[in-house]
Amino acid sequence: PKIPLVFLACSRLDRIKGVVDFLEAAAVVKAEGHAVRFVLAGPEGSGNGAVQMDMISRYSASVDYAGDARDVVAAIRDAHVFVCPSHLEGMPHALLQAMAAGRPLIATDIAGSRETIDEMVNGTLVPPRNPEALADAFRRLLKHRALLPAMARASRAKAARGFAMTDANARIIEALKLP
Repeated sequence: PKIPLVFLACSRLDRIKGVVDFLEAAAVVKAEGHAVRFVLAGPEGSGNGAVQMDMISRYSASVDYAGDARDVVAAIRDAHVFVCPSHLEGMPHALLQAMAAGRPLIATDIAGSRETIDEMVNGTLVPPRNPEALADAFRRLLKHRALLPAMARASRAKAARGFAMTDANARIIEALKLP
């Protein structure tokens, strides 16, 4: 039997972070009998958009909740694919960490996230608020599992090439220079 492919979503447990989309998509794909494991990690959400633990526990047959994931790097290391299904972001720090760790990515096609992905080179983009499209992305990577090592290398290379903190800091300093 194949080793299960591990998909990790790591974020605050809020609807705007796409947590419910991840839970719903994972349940559909898991029910299809694929060799797959879905892991959700992150601290509790707050306010009206918080996803409550009772909702997460309803998906326990499909998704493992790993707690607040204070050590995001360790959680990423144990995953094959990093998932960022957020509805609204700046530049998600966990997505950058996963890219730097050489993980293929699935992210929503929103500002900040879309810049991290070259379609089917280091990951794939899905529309936000669309669990069906997210499930299709899971299936696509499961079907093309042999591409994951090359996608992992591409993620790592893209992180080193365009998202190194020293480069970002240099660009910020340059932009702030006064005439």
